[in-house]
Amino acid sequence: MNIIEADLFKKIAGTIKSSRFAVIATENNKEPYLNLVGFLLDEELKNLYFYTPVNSRKYNNIVSNSSVSLLIDNREKYTGQTGLITAVTIIGKASVVEKQEINILKKYLSRYPELKNFTDSGLNVLIKVNIIKYIIVSNFNKISEITMH
Repeated sequence: MNIIEADLFKKIAGTIKSSRFAVIATENNKEPYLNLVGFLLDEELKNLYFYTPVNSRKYNNIVSNSSVSLLIDNREKYTGQTGLITAVTIIGKASVVEKQEINILKKYLSRYPELKNFTDSGLNVLIKVNIIKYIIVSNFNKISEITMH
């Protein structure tokens, strides 16, 4: 990893860690659909996790088309300072995690303790997004991309 990529990863991690929610875009039958999700990013910045109800449009869209995009930004931190806002778009493939990952659940609940009833209800599943690419927009017009290997 070169210095530029290391700086971009630092910017990605800082932006993502400062946000509690992401906007996820899914699609089915050429109809896009957006939702908010509480998420957890792994330490290597390779996978993102969230829970969703199995009876939701988001879940059905992911099952029929695994391509997703998520937007995470820090605009709340820099209200009135447009030049300081960073937005990170994540492009990836989503899949249902078949085997419960207790370690992920513990980390998720430490970030979102208020969602314990949601995760424990048995009506929700853990979704894993394998991250393919990051697109970072900073200073309102500086665009950088990192493709994950």
